[in-house]
Amino acid sequence: MKTYQFGSYTEHYDATILEQIPENTLETIERYVQRGIHTGDFLQAVISNNLREAIGRADHGNLWALKQIVQVFHNYCPGECWGSFNAYKAWIDRGGLQGIQIDPA
Repeated sequence: MKTYQFGSYTEHYDATILEQIPENTLETIERYVQRGIHTGDFLQAVISNNLREAIGRADHGNLWALKQIVQVFHNYCPGECWGSFNAYKAWIDRGGLQGIQIDPA
């Protein structure tokens, strides 16, 4: 399995969780966390903590992996990058973890 960078140490990832999530979804989460790149509507709803929208926008693979996707955000991603739509927008505006690292403030 590929190694992903979600913001925490990769050796602590639970492979049984990651194996249940479609690879393209994991790659999108990684791009969002690392560089603040927009996600699709499904992940935007997950990140924004909007369960109704997430279920409505999920394809078959992501619907079955919804619990595991939420676990990835809860367990491995920086808390400030998810939880509300405002957090989603702010994370994109700052450029993810890379934007934080180059921020002189």
